[in-house]
Amino acid sequence: MEVNIKHAFLKNEIDYKNRTVMEVYVKTIGKTLKAEEGSNLLDVLLENNIPISYSCMSGRCSTCQCTLVDGEVLKREGIVENNLLSDDGNILACTSILSQENITIEIPEPDEIVQHVAVKRKGTITNYTKVTDDVRVLRVKPNKPVDFTGGQYVQIQFGNESPRSYSMATTAKDSELEFHIRIIPDGRVTSKLDAIAENNEKLRITGPLGASYVRLKNDDPIICIGGGTGLAPMVSVARGALEANNLKSVELFFGVKYEQDIYYVDELKALQKEYPNFTYHVVVECADENSSYLSGYVTDAVAKTHKNLAGFRVYLGGSPPMVDAASALVKDLGADPTRVYSDAFFDSSI
Repeated sequence: MEVNIKHAFLKNEIDYKNRTVMEVYVKTIGKTLKAEEGSNLLDVLLENNIPISYSCMSGRCSTCQCTLVDGEVLKREGIVENNLLSDDGNILACTSILSQENITIEIPEPDEIVQHVAVKRKGTITNYTKVTDDVRVLRVKPNKPVDFTGGQYVQIQFGNESPRSYSMATTAKDSELEFHIRIIPDGRVTSKLDAIAENNEKLRITGPLGASYVRLKNDDPIICIGGGTGLAPMVSVARGALEANNLKSVELFFGVKYEQDIYYVDELKALQKEYPNFTYHVVVECADENSSYLSGYVTDAVAKTHKNLAGFRVYLGGSPPMVDAASALVKDLGADPTRVYSDAFFDSSI
């Protein structure tokens, strides 16, 4: 068995006019994928619904690592990977380019893989609430149930607007879906959302999507770190774990910039009252002197609360810079990089 990772300039290695079709064998689940030479490995996995977590898409966070068992891949030009790969046989799917030969890979934790068929549903808005100046909580009743695992997301299309991706804050046990949406003043969709929600009660949903879902076939304690509306998938992960009657500890850190950005505290209090193994912390970056909340970055609060995260499962939700910072921190604190989960999260500003 020979594993070879080339660090090469792709323009000198691949003839894009005569690319060959090769195979990616995912040994973990016994599935063979067809792909063109020069394809990005992460793109190939996602296009074929192979569940793998990812975040930064640029080699910084190591979330999408997998093991190259056999064959050869090239590395994307200009990429400097971090040093958090767990061993020499691991590669990052987001920085790996398929070369001329077939490869065999393994993805982490095959027993934790869940696959839901993406469906299309019509939905009716049942509630739309302004919770801060720029955050809305949207509740939707789909015409048929949507099966998903806590932490996943769907694409929503309002009227004739372009679809946007939003994470659920609910679980599949709920009859309605809940979303936390940040309003972007110059956004092509969210800037119109207040009017859309008031005047057009119908929308379309496609999903579920995403591989940053809660893993339930283990007894590891859980930490959820959410920034801004990244709270939504973290609530879904936490609730998914708690509703599974698992007695593992679940701890949630919710970070905002100012106190006026805080929302959803009553719901978190109710969750803590219902489940004694659940705790939460609200962290305010620019907190007032007399604030009752933790102050500083949400990553500061995690570092002050935990000195060692070995054995923990960590879930991240928020802007790419926040996810990158939290990912680096928890790995510095001993978290296994293959047990840190996040999906890319971008504000819908276009």
